[in-house]
Amino acid sequence: MRYELKPNLKDTVWLLDRFIQESIYDTTTFVQGVTKVLTNPDFVCIIAYDGDTPAGLFIGGIYQHPLFEDLLASDLVNYVTPEFRGGLVSRRFIRMFEDWAKSKSAKYAQLGQSTATGSIDRVAGLFNKLGFQTTGFNTLKRI
Repeated sequence: MRYELKPNLKDTVWLLDRFIQESIYDTTTFVQGVTKVLTNPDFVCIIAYDGDTPAGLFIGGIYQHPLFEDLLASDLVNYVTPEFRGGLVSRRFIRMFEDWAKSKSAKYAQLGQSTATGSIDRVAGLFNKLGFQTTGFNTLKRI
């Protein structure tokens, strides 16, 4: 598996389209937001490739959280295509993101799950194995 920071736009859009199909997000709004993020130096985009085939996408960033003095790193998208789930892609994304966030002076990292794919317990278990502490969960409702 090969990983690229700042990957090409065509593969990013293809993976985002697959991600959106598995989520409840509005496509237009989501793509507009991601477009802004991809040009912001406080965010990173990583794509995993199996040969020339895109296997997964990670987008995350750092920001000043209103409750912390230190910078917080947070994921926006951690998506692995169904064909490559169950391997090490997500684990590698998280480690690369942590390294990037540390290089940007972030002191905390926060991860979540934003699609219905996979068991929440299984995903939380992976995050816990990587040193993250489960502090609750998020829900989303379109209103």
